[in-house]
Amino acid sequence: MACSDDDLSSLDGEISMETGLFEVTGTGGLNLWAASSKSSANGSEVSRMTLLDIVLHPNDVLITPCQPVEVVDASIRKLVMDMAETMYDAPGVGLAAPQIGVLKRVTVIDITPKDEPKENLLVLINPEIIHREGDITWEEGCLSIPRVYEKIDRSRKVTVRALNIDGKVFEITGEGLLSVAMQHEIDHLDGILFFERMSRLKKKRAQKRYLKVLEELEYEREHPEEEIEI
Repeated sequence: MACSDDDLSSLDGEISMETGLFEVTGTGGLNLWAASSKSSANGSEVSRMTLLDIVLHPNDVLITPCQPVEVVDASIRKLVMDMAETMYDAPGVGLAAPQIGVLKRVTVIDITPKDEPKENLLVLINPEIIHREGDITWEEGCLSIPRVYEKIDRSRKVTVRALNIDGKVFEITGEGLLSVAMQHEIDHLDGILFFERMSRLKKKRAQKRYLKVLEELEYEREHPEEEIEI
C-alpha cells in the first residue's frame, strides 16, 4: 500500500523495546520485528536482504488468491525481510507477497511517520480479519498501481489474527491507517485490487488515470535522462 505523506500517522498503542522486538499492546499482544534485525527471536540467521521487483497491474499474479504458509521457516523469514526492504525502498506502508510475484499469504506493514526511523515492522502471515467495527473513508494508493490515489470505504477498526515471524499466533486490533493498511494488504492476498473497492464511476476514472501512468512509465524507461511532469 502507498499513501500520501499527510496520511502517515503514529501507531496507536504503547511501544516498548524488548530483546530486539517491538511490542504493541492490544488484543492478544503483537510482535513487531525491527527491519534492522540480523536474526529472528529464536536466533535463526537471516541472510542479506534483497530488493525485489514490484509487480505492476495488469498481471494475473495480482488477482490470484494466495496459498497459506504451512511452516514459518528460514525461507519465509528471508521472504519477509526482502519484502520489508522492498517496501521501505519503494517507499510504501505495506507490501503483500503477490506484489513481488509470490503467491503466499504473507504481508509486511509499517505505518511509521515519514520523518521517523522505520523500526516498527508488522509481519502478518496467514492473516484473517476476525472482527470489524465502524466505517472510514481513506485515500489509498498501491505500489502495484503507482501514482493513482482514490478514496476507499473501509472498516474503521479491525482485529486480525495471524502468525508472527516465529510462527506464533497473535491478534492485533488496529484503527485508522493501521486498519486501512491491514485491509488493503489482506485484499492483495485474496487477489483483490483496490479498484474493486471503488464505485463504478471511481473505478473507471482511476483505470483511465492508470493507463496514462503506464504511458508515463514507459516513456521514462525509454528516456531515463529526461524529466517529465507527473
